[in-house]
Amino acid sequence: MSQLSLAFDASLMIRDEQGRYLPATAEQILDAARKVIDQKVQRGAAFTSSELVKEYLVAKLDGFEREVFAALFLDARPPASTDR
Repeated sequence: MSQLSLAFDASLMIRDEQGRYLPATAEQILDAARKVIDQKVQRGAAFTSSELVKEYLVAKLDGFEREVFAALFLDARPPASTDR
């Protein structure tokens, strides 16, 4: 994960238990990204493009130190029209 130590790391800050702001580590940034994606994408939400799926999986799975198993259940059928 050392390749994530780019210049932007210094501008991302977190607050510790004493209220002091410290530079965020790469792991803290990835943890925060996972929490944000959990809030934005609710269980059962429809992914409307392959790009959204890619962004979701990268945010959820990137940075784990071990292998992670995940299953996606896909439905390629278009939604039923409600314009009857």
